Amino acid sequence: MAAILSLSLSYPAFACAVYIPLDGQAAKSVDVIALARVERFRLVRGEYSARLDLKVERLMKGQVPEKLSVKWFPSLSGLPARVPSGRYLIGLQRASTMPPPRRGPNGTVLLVLGVAYLNVLQHPCSNAFLFKEDSADFRYMWKLLGFK
Repeated sequence: MAAILSLSLSYPAFACAVYIPLDGQAAKSVDVIALARVERFRLVRGEYSARLDLKVERLMKGQVPEKLSVKWFPSLSGLPARVPSGRYLIGLQRASTMPPPRRGPNGTVLLVLGVAYLNVLQHPCSNAFLFKEDSADFRYMWKLLGFK
């Protein structure tokens, strides 16, 4: 019994009661969709965020320079310790753009209005619009968005 109890206590606590996957409406609402290479990932000290340096290889929506740095404010699920370098399908939203309304109980979205930088799209209790090229999520979102 003690072994079972200790195993159940070893899992991290999650603040999200309901997980809501990124849907097509939210994915299509972003300002920029790109196939980009993550060249550098770093946590921002003093903020609950990270910065990703990207090299855009293919732009599907919006306008951005070939090289840019974006911010990622994760949902309550937390930031990873690292993001492996490689190619990702990434959705970016201007900090001043209001995201579409969320369905379900996790509808609160925090924005830093009036700032010019781009953010990786991520609603609370949902996954980020940041899908590694060789993943099933990448293939699903690629197909959902109608890219060839």
